[in-house]
Amino acid sequence: MRTVAFYSFKGGTGKSLAAANMAVCLSRLGKHCAVVDLDFDCPTLHLKFENLCDHAPGAGGVVDFVRSHTKGDPWTGWNSVKLVSSRKAQKPLSDFTYPVPQRGADLGTIHLIAAGDYIHQEEYLASVASPVWTMLFASDVGLGVGAFTAKQASQCERFLESFKEQVSDLSPEPEYFLLDLRSGFGPLSRTTIRLWADVVAVFLASNVESVSILSGMLREMQAWFDGPLTYEAVVPVLTRTPMTLETGRGVEVKQTILSMLSLQEDELYYLHSDRDVEMFEHLRLGLSHMPHNCLLSHEYVRLFARLMLPAKEYAGQDVTEQVDEMARAIKSSIKLGQFVQWKDRVFRLETERGALINPSDNARNVSFKVETIKLLLHSLREELLTPAEAEQAQSGHDGTESGAAPTDEPTGFEQALRVAGAECGKRFGSVLINDVWRLKGPAKENHEDWVRKWSDFDSDVGFGRFAPKSGSLRVEGGRLTSCKIVLRESFLAPAHDSEYGDHALCSFISGYIEGVLSHILGGTYTVIHEILGYEDEQSRSESCVFKVAKKPTGTTET
Repeated sequence: MRTVAFYSFKGGTGKSLAAANMAVCLSRLGKHCAVVDLDFDCPTLHLKFENLCDHAPGAGGVVDFVRSHTKGDPWTGWNSVKLVSSRKAQKPLSDFTYPVPQRGADLGTIHLIAAGDYIHQEEYLASVASPVWTMLFASDVGLGVGAFTAKQASQCERFLESFKEQVSDLSPEPEYFLLDLRSGFGPLSRTTIRLWADVVAVFLASNVESVSILSGMLREMQAWFDGPLTYEAVVPVLTRTPMTLETGRGVEVKQTILSMLSLQEDELYYLHSDRDVEMFEHLRLGLSHMPHNCLLSHEYVRLFARLMLPAKEYAGQDVTEQVDEMARAIKSSIKLGQFVQWKDRVFRLETERGALINPSDNARNVSFKVETIKLLLHSLREELLTPAEAEQAQSGHDGTESGAAPTDEPTGFEQALRVAGAECGKRFGSVLINDVWRLKGPAKENHEDWVRKWSDFDSDVGFGRFAPKSGSLRVEGGRLTSCKIVLRESFLAPAHDSEYGDHALCSFISGYIEGVLSHILGGTYTVIHEILGYEDEQSRSESCVFKVAKKPTGTTET
């Protein structure tokens, strides 16, 4: 019987859900297994099985089994307490075990051993808080209350060893014994790993801070095993990994983590974030349904293939090929499919308006379509420019060359962009008034506040970060007369825009600001664009300033 431990330093890493998914995976392979909840402070393993095991604690569990084998008052210390050998007890472990209900033929049995009947909390909590309970799992570290002799420590170890023997005696006999351990460096995890485990999956949160705590302990964990085992017996798992770890700065973070753990890429196993699992903790490999063909399911299978691989047979070897071969066989057997059909996206699509939504804050984001939009606009620009305008663009977007005087006359393309921007601004202003702010019409007063509200909101959902320039807002009678709007981090004003001339597309933003401010403030405004230049050389954030002025009443548009 191969024993696999699921361990983490901190809670919330998904180790319990992984243990439940491995139990289901083994069952789909036709293999019998036992899975035990040793997280006595937060016993929730039974809740991972799709509401089919909610009553499992009623059968008792580890705590009730130990209580039934203890004579004396556990609060008086070990001098007045005796552990009865599990072999001699009247109630075997099977009486405290709950079979997970399943549907389908040729499935392996899952013996679920809950932490205990915590529904009767007074007895449950009194047991796990007692000195005897503490020392039962602390014999090898010398912690506890009262006298604790070598004889008593040996008694505790024999009891725990007999517990594992009773697990192997369950019918049908388990081929695998899965341990859902308590989080932290406590003696319980150390003792059970030393006495029971063949391999340990160590779950790490996907950030440098968490990894730094554990970077020096993975090899040290070898001392927790009973007998000489190689480093391959400890399998590090980077869990709840964001998709952004594969792009941009995330790649640097991943390389830092690998370096801190002294691991190669193939030695670290990943379980990426899955938004549905974060909300509801579904079993991705199915229990009452077929496995869900998503990225997390495939990553589970690869991890489980590694945990099922006998480490001693491959000590000191690169097992990547063997793991991948076993993973392919498992996928075929459980009908998962060899390739990922569904992958959780960093952003989801809002079909009504065609916006990409950031699930972390429900803000709209256009970053993944930016390049397409730019290519479309630049292609249109190149096609629509007249020969004279194209020659002007070659010498610089502002018409300057070798100190020549700038040209103020906009091209036909720029005029079209401005009109398109104004229409876009009007429509977005309508959304703000009707859907976001729920106003009855344009704001009639407090324009300074409404300009700031617009710029703050638009910075999360629009073309960049908008902000009124400090000290530029001019208001008469509560209505805006002029201001300067600064645009930062806009894809329409990239730091490296020399190929097309500086800020070649900002006429669109000029029209956009005209449209949105005119709509939400109920006036007619003109906007003139100027280049501000680099604000931050390190981040290469190039900015623009847009001068906004209200048109006098009665002025007609040209």
